[in-house]
Amino acid sequence: MWLVSPKHPLGTWHGPRLLGEGIALAKKAGVYKGRGKALNARQAADPVLRAVAGEAKAALAREFGVSRQTV
Repeated sequence: MWLVSPKHPLGTWHGPRLLGEGIALAKKAGVYKGRGKALNARQAADPVLRAVAGEAKAALAREFGVSRQTV
C-alpha cells in the first residue's frame, strides 16, 4: 500500500507494517482461510486407534499420507 508522505513527493511504502491489518480484514471477510486439514475427524480416528493397538506409526503415516507426528 502506498501512502503519500509530506516529506517525499512520490510517497512511502508502508506494506510490511499494514500486512497484518490486511490479513485480519481478509479473514473477517472469509477470503483468507489458511491451509486445510490433512485428515477430517473420522479419518483421523482410524490411525490413532490402530497405533494404540500396536501398529507402527511410521507405516500408518505413510498409508494415510501424513507425517508420523500427525499420527
